[in-house]
Amino acid sequence: LYYSASSVHLPDSNVDEPIYQGSASSQSLRGPWTRDSDKPLPVAKGSLPDTMEILGVGSIKLVPPQLVDQLGFEAMCNRVFLDTTTNTTGSTIATLRTASDGDGWDVVDPWEIPPEADVEGSWKRAYVYGFTTLEDPTTEDPSELWVYYNARDGWEHAREAIGVSRIRF
Repeated sequence: LYYSASSVHLPDSNVDEPIYQGSASSQSLRGPWTRDSDKPLPVAKGSLPDTMEILGVGSIKLVPPQLVDQLGFEAMCNRVFLDTTTNTTGSTIATLRTASDGDGWDVVDPWEIPPEADVEGSWKRAYVYGFTTLEDPTTEDPSELWVYYNARDGWEHAREAIGVSRIRF
């Protein structure tokens, strides 16, 4: 089980978002659960510009195991950031693979599903987060991964919407 822990307040949006991710194990879905470590799961910064400061890591979701080899990644997560050039926060969905040392995650693509901060009126102008993944339900050919996610069209007093992106491989 992956879980969120603690939170950071984003003043430009007046919302709180998770800072850390942890993992826990159990013999049963009903528990009891035991933390796998007292430390949060590390998620590397990846190739984000120096002007992007990671503030927190939201949900981590594993992709269907049968697609890992084709996709080149094992999981996805949303990461909350501060753009120090504009002093605005945002979030993006990144792709991940297990860290080479086995402790946490390395980032494959930090901008797999990015916000569109420069697109006035975009339904995902500020944040993309809270997602789930599915194989393409419309075909027998498993060459797409569908990612359903929430997004916000701005910061404070913004609207939230749900969308889908397709990752083709």
